[in-house]
Amino acid sequence: MTKRRVVITGLGIVSPLGSTVASAWDGVRNGRSGITTISKLDTTAFPVHIGGEVVGFNAEDYVSPKDARKFDPFVSFGVAAAVQAIRDSGIEVNEANTARVGVAMGAGIGGLSTIEENTAKWLEARTPRKISPFFIPGMILNLAAGNVSIIYGALVALAQDDWKKLVAYSSISHMGYVMLGMATLTPQGINGAVLQMFNHGTVTAMLFLLVGVIYDRAHHRNIDGFGGLASVMPLYTGLMAIAFFAALGLPGLSAFISEVLVLLGAWQYHTGLAIIAASAVVLTAGYMLWMLQRVWLGPVNEKYANLADLTPRELVTLVPLAIIVMVLGVYPHAVLDLINPTLLALNKTVASATAAVAALP
Repeated sequence: MTKRRVVITGLGIVSPLGSTVASAWDGVRNGRSGITTISKLDTTAFPVHIGGEVVGFNAEDYVSPKDARKFDPFVSFGVAAAVQAIRDSGIEVNEANTARVGVAMGAGIGGLSTIEENTAKWLEARTPRKISPFFIPGMILNLAAGNVSIIYGALVALAQDDWKKLVAYSSISHMGYVMLGMATLTPQGINGAVLQMFNHGTVTAMLFLLVGVIYDRAHHRNIDGFGGLASVMPLYTGLMAIAFFAALGLPGLSAFISEVLVLLGAWQYHTGLAIIAASAVVLTAGYMLWMLQRVWLGPVNEKYANLADLTPRELVTLVPLAIIVMVLGVYPHAVLDLINPTLLALNKTVASATAAVAALP
């Protein structure tokens, strides 16, 4: 049996005993209890009036003031503990080691204060428009781990030198449009979200197949290890260009239609979210075009000057996907006419249920 060793290199603590390792350890050594009278809510209606509260904690010591206002306390606590641990370890997270750094964080429950706050708003206003758009994200248990990942791995797709990982991270980015479209509960948003799921299946399938083609020949996926492939593999380059430009939402290709529908629906629901989502296109163009320049343009890497172009078997798998991507870019009704009646009925049902709930006394 293989034995694995775990080495703890840094500690971080946010607890009722203290908001740093030093203060918490001092409390333990001196026998101090973190249980006190609860001050953050009115407990007169409850039989218990004591509990463990985190006091003296300032989230802005670890995240920006904007994020401190947006985060639920449990997210701020998790991020603060992780930041303390990384600082304590002396580890520097940078582009050189980003592929070897990950986050594993356990969480039992969180977001209770966010739930309480937004429920009170809804009961008072009787309209979902008063509820924060960050309500649901604020309740997600792994949001603390996600924000630690963002802080120490921002723009991770831009930092990737592995072709397959770049495609994987871009895939996650594109699925964000699906979540946004569904959340709008507008006909355009929901249609765009479902169409985006279909388009994502074809475009990402093309990208992963094309990564497999080059790996089968070169036996590696290092982006900087290539160069000038456009003159060596013209058929491969043409199909890869279609997949790349479809992924970044170029007009005339399928993903453009679904993303525009999502943005139109989001604009009706929340203008700020629509602007943020639209700006993601710039980042997508950044890492896609940068990769295109490094792999296919420039001088040919002599090591791969004799790579074989696409075989008939590979063309059979890729060309149908490329045709779907281009056809849906100019005639999206081929799919929209199939999904629209069901989605409109679903949206009408949800809207009527929302109105009925809002009318409750």
